[in-house]
Amino acid sequence: MTNRSKQYRYWNGEFGRRYWERHPTTVDGFDDLRTEQWGPGETQSEVMRRFVADIDRESDVLEVGCATGIQLEILSRLGFEDLFGVDFHRWALERAQRDRPALSPIEATATALPFRDGQFDLVFTNETLITVPPAKIDRVMAEIVRCSNEWIWGLEFHADEYTEIEWRGEDDLLWKTDFCERYLENHDLELVDAEVIEYRENDDLDGAFLLRKRDAT
Repeated sequence: MTNRSKQYRYWNGEFGRRYWERHPTTVDGFDDLRTEQWGPGETQSEVMRRFVADIDRESDVLEVGCATGIQLEILSRLGFEDLFGVDFHRWALERAQRDRPALSPIEATATALPFRDGQFDLVFTNETLITVPPAKIDRVMAEIVRCSNEWIWGLEFHADEYTEIEWRGEDDLLWKTDFCERYLENHDLELVDAEVIEYRENDDLDGAFLLRKRDAT
């Protein structure tokens, strides 16, 4: 069985359902979790606000790996209106369609996004690249860059080198690395902003970054 088939089977099966059931289902709940992880004053909403502060609120925005739509709801609260999401986790999409019907996310895989080149002003991920096997990460990043007309934003687990993460006794499901640096190495992008966020209770790190296409019009 290939790594891809294991990914699809696990994330679309009982493992994926349990994963999302453990995850906060509201913006406030997710912000509270982030404060526990990152420290007082640091929330998902605050980090996203900092990174998108100078992006036009009339931008078309795509989240790759939107799950239940929490990040898209945060952007809506920050004044963005043209919001789109894709994911292949059916349970998470059903939850998004139930809890946030205005978002209307669609089922698609990150390796073949069903959009034209440069269709969105901003394309972003939040803990999505960590679920992509290393052998496929460059293809996924290329799709993200292809669909963006200008901005690429990410918030992902961070490590200096590619590192597999064992998750509840399972392997071949999660990885971390310096995703920002990998984008910059392989694409004609410029770094606009980046932060490495430390966890309070352990040695984990999150990497947040905003990149811009050098040929953006």
